[in-house]
Amino acid sequence: AVAANLTILKSPTGQRQPDGTFWAWEGCFDNAGCCAGTCTHVWNYAQALPHLFPDMERSLRITEFHEDQDEEGHQTFRSALPVRDNVHEFHAAADGQLGGIMKVHREWRISGDTDWMNQRPHDQSPPVSLHGQYDQPHQSHLRKSDSPGSLPGHILETLGPPI
Repeated sequence: AVAANLTILKSPTGQRQPDGTFWAWEGCFDNAGCCAGTCTHVWNYAQALPHLFPDMERSLRITEFHEDQDEEGHQTFRSALPVRDNVHEFHAAADGQLGGIMKVHREWRISGDTDWMNQRPHDQSPPVSLHGQYDQPHQSHLRKSDSPGSLPGHILETLGPPI
């Protein structure tokens, strides 16, 4: 089981940029990648990478909260290749962005590097934000959603955050 979960890191699915930044497909075929962009709501499930190669995993957080997040807090869920500031023409994926918040906490738990955790992308006051995901707390949390993502993300987008 361990080998099966780690072989993905040696496959063409994952790629390191010249500066060491990690980038990945959702998976790959024999001759092509599938679904580009280190998709946040797919890679949220990866747990070996931060423990075995924490610098590679941390490069994903930096990309998510810097290149993939704009000044208003909107975060794309697929990174550009090569990694660079992303275009914000599509809605965010709540499960990907919420998972990113949890992974920042996990990174801190593993490393204890509070200075890194406190870095603010785009000079925002909160370390992370959710852009346009929910209405005001006292309004209905039922909303139409065409957001891609996994089941937990769809549940959040249908029922809203717990209050």
